[in-house]
Amino acid sequence: MIPTSVSTSASVIPMVAPANPGIDMDRFQIDRLLERILSRSRTAFSHRPEFIACADEITAFVLNGGKRVRPRLCISTYRILTDFPDDSLIPRPLTWVASSLELFHAFMLVHDDLIDKSPVRRERLSLHESIRHNASAFRAAKISQEKAASLALVIGDMMFTIGMSMVSQAGLDSRLSRNVHKIISDMLLETGLGQGLDILYEDRPLEDFADGDHEIIDAYLYKTARYTITGPMLIGATMAKANPDLMGTLKNLGDLLGLAYQIKNDLEDLDKAYSDLDCSDLDTGKRTAILLHAYRSLNPCGRKALTLLLDQPATPARRRELLTVLESSGAIDHAQQWVERLRMEALAAIGDLPLSVEKRQAFARLFALEGFSLV
Repeated sequence: MIPTSVSTSASVIPMVAPANPGIDMDRFQIDRLLERILSRSRTAFSHRPEFIACADEITAFVLNGGKRVRPRLCISTYRILTDFPDDSLIPRPLTWVASSLELFHAFMLVHDDLIDKSPVRRERLSLHESIRHNASAFRAAKISQEKAASLALVIGDMMFTIGMSMVSQAGLDSRLSRNVHKIISDMLLETGLGQGLDILYEDRPLEDFADGDHEIIDAYLYKTARYTITGPMLIGATMAKANPDLMGTLKNLGDLLGLAYQIKNDLEDLDKAYSDLDCSDLDTGKRTAILLHAYRSLNPCGRKALTLLLDQPATPARRRELLTVLESSGAIDHAQQWVERLRMEALAAIGDLPLSVEKRQAFARLFALEGFSLV
């Protein structure tokens, strides 16, 4: 059953310009360009209703919801490094490259939802579920789950293609184009590798994680950090003609922040369990840094009990028992302390940036590192 609060429509929420041009103008430019590009794609293939249905699903999935973290981070990095005013419209090439990151993000989310068999994304139906519920738009009386999943896979790949087309049409000179394409291709390849690790870790026995935190850190860095924080920053820096030394220090900063971002996400997922809401990580027994630390902190009897508990069906009672284990083992406190250590390391990394004091302060403000509230 679909919760009544979840939208089943593939329609797009109308875009409204910000009342104050200096407030969130980047978000407005990003959405305006994405809307125009996706509308153009819809028009180009409007001779078949099935193509129109695909285009409508893409538009709804990309434009409805989301914070535009990646394109905005790319743009903010460029603004800081070039002293570009916050209330000025960004250059066309940057708008096109930064906005493409939202299509790559959508492409990743579609595949992630298929792998996790998730029915909901951003309080709306996930793409494969939306396709099933909008079967008539595809000129079908009914679309099976298997066919919807196959179609969602194809539509996700279309998002990737549109994103690459935007980068190619951004108007970059040949050298800059090569550099930007390399960062994007490396970023997406690493994300795929991280997703592969995530899949392989799904049912791996906890005792087989013998390499401390290194295995889970690799998954976090590749799947989350590189395309959420590091990649967008490096693209913005490349567009700003940053030198190799600065690129290296920004990469280190991005990885620290991206790792912290994922651990914070793990903690926030546990917060849902405290409120008796669905907690996907606990219910699926996802191999997180928190769960692995709990296992390593237990004695042999405790480890055996945790393994048996993870083998049980997901129920509210099982969820509460797992929370108790994570708390009593000190795993939650350890994760919170880890995030704080990463915050301090990120502040130190900002101090190492070969930039003026004003620009280093701007990066600290960008991530609000004093309170560590990411973008």
